[in-house]
Order: sequence, then C-alpha cells, then structure tokens
Amino acid sequence: MTSSYNTLGKYAIWQRNTSARSANHRHTRSHEGDFVGRFARSQSPALPSLDKRSEELVTETDKLIGLAERSHDSLFTAKTVFPFVLFTDSLKIDRQKLTIVHNSFFRTAQTASTEIKNIINVQTELGPLFGSMTITSKHFLNNTQSIQFLKRKDIAAAQCLLQGFMIANRAQVDTSNIEKKQLLSLLSDLGQERT
Repeated sequence: MTSSYNTLGKYAIWQRNTSARSANHRHTRSHEGDFVGRFARSQSPALPSLDKRSEELVTETDKLIGLAERSHDSLFTAKTVFPFVLFTDSLKIDRQKLTIVHNSFFRTAQTASTEIKNIINVQTELGPLFGSMTITSKHFLNNTQSIQFLKRKDIAAAQCLLQGFMIANRAQVDTSNIEKKQLLSLLSDLGQERT
C-alpha cells in the first residue's frame, strides 16, 4: 500500500514538472499567438473563471507536493538499544512531525505521531549510557509519549532539535525552505541548554 502511495507522489511531482515545462513553452509563443488567445478569452466570460479555478487547484496541488517532498526529508532518527528492548523502538523527526514507533513483536508496532508545532514539552532523563524521553503534545491520547533506552547522545541531540523547533514555531519562523544541514545546525544551537 505504501509503495502505491509513493508511486502516486512521484507521479504528482513529475506531472508538476511537466506542467512547468509546458507553461514555459507556452510563454515563448509569438506575440501574434498571444493576441489570439487574449481575444478568445475576452469573447468568452466563462473562461477566466475556469482559468482562475484551475490556477487555484494547481497552486494547492503544488503546496501539497511541496509538503510531501519535505516530509521525506528526515532530520533525525534514533533506535533503542537491543538487549534492553527486545524489539527496538524508534524516534523519528522530520520537518513536519515527530513519530515514535513501539515494536512489541515481529511486524507488530504501535505508532504515535504528532506535528512538531503541537509539542508542548520535551522532558529527558539521562543516565551514564542511556536515557529516556517523554514528549507532551496537545494531540496524544494521554497527552504524553515516552521512549526509553536511547543512547545518551541521541537523547541530547533530539531534545535540542525539538526545543529549537518549538522556539522557531512560537516565533512563527517558516523553516520549510531552509537547507537541511543549515536547519539542523541552527535548530540545535537554538535548543541548546546554556549554562
């Protein structure tokens, strides 16, 4: 099922690129052809409203394609350590959301996902080697989700990244078009605990 969705997403991106190329081709037509097109549109009052509606549809499609492309841009992934958690859990952060996957058996998992803008608090407990993280969100069923036995460095990195995202979102900064490496550096610095 996921594979068919990926194929549809790739088709939509290809379709957008093809539309952009054909739009560029249309703009290179001669002045005479443009005059004929303008004359035909001026004679038919129904055409401009259809053009406006189709332009709005294309704009919304482009927005959705952009969101889908950015959601594939994984910023951070961490897995629990094997002997302590028999079936490893994982924590994933992309530009839009945070996902925690709890694996209870082979091919059996419980997934909790929330938009980063809905995260209220990130609480961590650090030990000498491992740590745990508890995330509070407006939309989690019981308001919190926890993941345990992550490596200490992964916990610290995830907390800095999430706190940086929270600060940026509250300041209404749009992070969607910032290059990945620069975004990670800026958010980690912003979320860093100062002593």
